[in-house]
Amino acid sequence: MTRERADLTDCVYERLTVLRRADADDANGARRYLCRCACGREVEVRGANLTATGKNRVVSCGCYRVEVQRARARLRHLQRHDLRLPARRRHRARSQP
Repeated sequence: MTRERADLTDCVYERLTVLRRADADDANGARRYLCRCACGREVEVRGANLTATGKNRVVSCGCYRVEVQRARARLRHLQRHDLRLPARRRHRARSQP
């Protein structure tokens, strides 16, 4: 008895829009879909990873990870150098023993 699988075409998952089913399934027989990311890049993704709710969930082509890393790096930079303070307050704070 085989289970009927839903067609994910035209569904939107996070930043990915499913365009169509890919030409070939992966080696394990899982369905793959061609998706377009919000940034415009097209990627092939396993259907199970689109509908997953845990760590295996795919949210973008990789552009989201880059955005998060840049934001974290910027925050670390601001915290290390205390750049949120005005220039005069920074100077006074460093000159005190």
